[in-house]
Amino acid sequence: MIAVAALEGLCGLSEKESHATALAIMLPLTGVSSVVYAMQGAIPWGTLAFVAPGLAIGSLVGARLTGKLSDRTLCRLFGTLMLVDASVNGLWYALSGLAAGVLAGMGMGGGTLLIPLLTLALGVGQQEAQGVNMLAFLPGAILALWVHKRAGRVSFKGCWP
Repeated sequence: MIAVAALEGLCGLSEKESHATALAIMLPLTGVSSVVYAMQGAIPWGTLAFVAPGLAIGSLVGARLTGKLSDRTLCRLFGTLMLVDASVNGLWYALSGLAAGVLAGMGMGGGTLLIPLLTLALGVGQQEAQGVNMLAFLPGAILALWVHKRAGRVSFKGCWP
């Protein structure tokens, strides 16, 4: 979320470019973090198996949706996300992954939804929820980044000296 605001405010990127470029920045960082979590045994693989497919599909949906929304609507959705915390219970692992994927694909930080859902509603430990979030993010981010790149929304202009 901070990356989006920084890319927009400091680098002068548009709303859509900021969201898409934030994915490009987060992908390698998340990959490294995922390895660390996996090496510490903090990945509940059974949970990940249900969350990751929904997150990947949702990321594609979110990336495509970003291209269809106006910058104003995207900004309002992002602002709303920053103010709202959601919770769900029961067997909503796959749906929480899908919802988080849509947000992640739009560069809005799917983990802000997924981690609270996993910990508060589904009883997954904090470290394990963070591990699932990171590892599940990788395939979804790759798919969403591919969509954003093809649409010309990934830009580092004004971000490098």
